[in-house]
Amino acid sequence: MGYPKSIGTILVPIVVLLVSMNYMPCKAQLTTTFYDDTCPTALTTINDSISSAVSRNGRMAAFIIRLHFHDCFVQGCDASILLEGGEKAAPANDGVEGYEAIEAAKAAVESVCQGVVSCADILAVAARDASVAVGGPSWAVRLGRKDSLDSNPEQAATDLPRGDNNLDQLIASFARKRLSVRDMVALSG
Repeated sequence: MGYPKSIGTILVPIVVLLVSMNYMPCKAQLTTTFYDDTCPTALTTINDSISSAVSRNGRMAAFIIRLHFHDCFVQGCDASILLEGGEKAAPANDGVEGYEAIEAAKAAVESVCQGVVSCADILAVAARDASVAVGGPSWAVRLGRKDSLDSNPEQAATDLPRGDNNLDQLIASFARKRLSVRDMVALSG
């Protein structure tokens, strides 16, 4: 499926910011080789699943990237948005799609390495693979994230930018995450 050249123009700044969010300080020691011994086919399995989802629905790439952004913006990149109820049901996440593609990727990974790869890592890798699937940039994803055991709908309600926020509210929301006005414009599309 061909995509207009403008899709790269839109995706590149968003992807660059998502990559920078993946490098926000965290307690874990993340590495690109985290699953090399415990699940060597994990990244290929995720890529195959996400590529398939994007080929069936070209909008899926944007859905997955947005899903990853919404996850990282609240409690860090911990897959808390995937937990039923909680953040997933928060009004600020209305319209967020792509859950089924992540569930399919998780099921595919579980079929080759049960209980090894975190949903947080699957979501981070899926965002990268979705970008690549539509001609966007690729990057090395550092792995080893732990899945959140809880979800914070209150924080989603207060932290996530909303479509009805005015400019000052949007700027403040992104500033709390140490993101600039330029970052905000790129991530807001």
